[in-house]
Amino acid sequence: MKKPNSTLFLATTLFTAVLALSSCDFINGIINKDKDTEEPDIDTVLINNNSALLTGENIGRAFYDNSRLSKTIPVTLEVQSIDFELGEAVLSRMDPFSSYSRYIIPVKNIIGDPVWCIIANNIQYLDSAGNILCEDVSGYSLGQVAFSDYYFDSYVEKDSIGYFPGIDKVDYDAVKSLRIKKLSSGGSGVRSEISVIPTSYHCSHDSLLIKVENRSNQEVNFSYDYNYYIIFGDNGKPIDWSFYHGAPQKCLGKGSFEVYGSSFYGSATRIMPFIDFEPNDSLKSCQIRGNLNLSKPEDIKCLHDMRNQKIKGELDYIKDRD
Repeated sequence: MKKPNSTLFLATTLFTAVLALSSCDFINGIINKDKDTEEPDIDTVLINNNSALLTGENIGRAFYDNSRLSKTIPVTLEVQSIDFELGEAVLSRMDPFSSYSRYIIPVKNIIGDPVWCIIANNIQYLDSAGNILCEDVSGYSLGQVAFSDYYFDSYVEKDSIGYFPGIDKVDYDAVKSLRIKKLSSGGSGVRSEISVIPTSYHCSHDSLLIKVENRSNQEVNFSYDYNYYIIFGDNGKPIDWSFYHGAPQKCLGKGSFEVYGSSFYGSATRIMPFIDFEPNDSLKSCQIRGNLNLSKPEDIKCLHDMRNQKIKGELDYIKDRD
């Protein structure tokens, strides 16, 4: 596969970081701010219908230098693809003592048609000798929201970038590269005309609060369990990712709500939250089973659920352990 130009995957380098200080405290999950305290200066750049690059105050606790928490590693593709290009992978960890490693892999859609999901089959963690340390059965792209019977947060249009997030119990220092067997797509969807956009954030020593606006006239459902955000370094590359925390909720048309993120033990001023939403009248459930047919929307929905449950289970285990 032709090595992609790194600029294709660093859209965030077009933006300048704006550093601002906040004097906010979290008490019982509520932000308290002095009346004389101005809102932090946040630079918001819309990415698509469910995400934005937010640049502003430092969101990290600065316990460790970022170089101890993440590193770039090569990722190779066994079966070459003419439809998608992989960017440089990033491996991260919560702290230098964690037994878990997370990956984030950019993927670009270079075909003519948008796809409702890009699927990575068999993601392998390799050591310096090419030995397999651990294997992820599959991963799906993190992108914008579209629908095809179900609503998905994995839609990737032509020349747009999605991300594969993942986590496994594997030694961070031993992992030197990643290998994916092949990439495939789950078919075409229709981009949602509804926009639910993260617009700003506040932070404290141990929490991150992100404000989200529903810019449509329609009530939407939002589930914390299936929502990610990516943390970017000053060089425009991802350095970590995580889930939001809390319970499912609804948001009325033209309304707003807030979501909570986890502590980051490094330093960063750029985040890209992805909001997984669906209209209030579209709720459907699926039965997780074997032999999934990736041409069927209901089976893609099941793949999403299995993937998210697996990742969230690993993160919840780490949280409980600490």
